Amino acid sequence: MRLAGDETRCNAGISLPASLLAAQIGPVGIVARMKSHPSRATLHSTMRHHVFAYGTLRSGEANDLAVHAESRGLPPPRTLGQARVPGRLVDFGGWPGLIDDGTLPGVLGEVFDVDASLLPLMDEIEEHVPGVDGCFVRRSIALQLDGLAVQAHYYPIDTRFLGDAVAIDHNDWIAYRQARDKAALDAAGIE
Repeated sequence: MRLAGDETRCNAGISLPASLLAAQIGPVGIVARMKSHPSRATLHSTMRHHVFAYGTLRSGEANDLAVHAESRGLPPPRTLGQARVPGRLVDFGGWPGLIDDGTLPGVLGEVFDVDASLLPLMDEIEEHVPGVDGCFVRRSIALQLDGLAVQAHYYPIDTRFLGDAVAIDHNDWIAYRQARDKAALDAAGIE
């Protein structure tokens, strides 16, 4: 997981070199290559996906997907609502990881409708390179959104990369992070 401005890193001490990410997605991403080919332009604008975001890709967070899309000149995601996926959260410090172990009631997150051009951007943020081991993997999951079954991409962690991540007893990263940060400020006597 890269927070805006961070170096490429992984908690287990394994680091993906930026050159590997660049080789996979290029300096401006796969989208630029798609847009440059006239026959792919329509395909680019009509391919849509659902994405479940539980951590820093959520609205207002460090890797807010809409902010990143705008900074790259990509179509913005459309927020569809909140949903839960089975699993539990761990705290890597600056970001969460979701362990896909079937735990209920599950982890709370936002569901977005996104243009296909955002998938390479999300892969870059999550340091996911297909075929290369890393902290985050992109998977598909069936979830319920307002009573409807929706298939969505999401990024649980590969548990081999847990390192020093701390299991947390909370199913909403934002509420947990805000309470954790407030407690740290209170303990330090900072208002």
